[in-house]
Amino acid sequence: MAEVNPDLRYRRLWLFIGYALVAMVIYLSLTSSPVHIDTELPYQDKLFHALAYFALTFW
Repeated sequence: MAEVNPDLRYRRLWLFIGYALVAMVIYLSLTSSPVHIDTELPYQDKLFHALAYFALTFW
């Protein structure tokens, strides 16, 4: 079995990415004027929510 190193190689970078994702989701969820991307997709806000939470889960 492979030995697992508990320390991340780029710990500060991973923490920065994680905090940035969380901050972005909080800001975009609570802002009164969210970013509007003009697409032809119905319910695009639901799609963007799903993508944001998927990114947090995948991270």
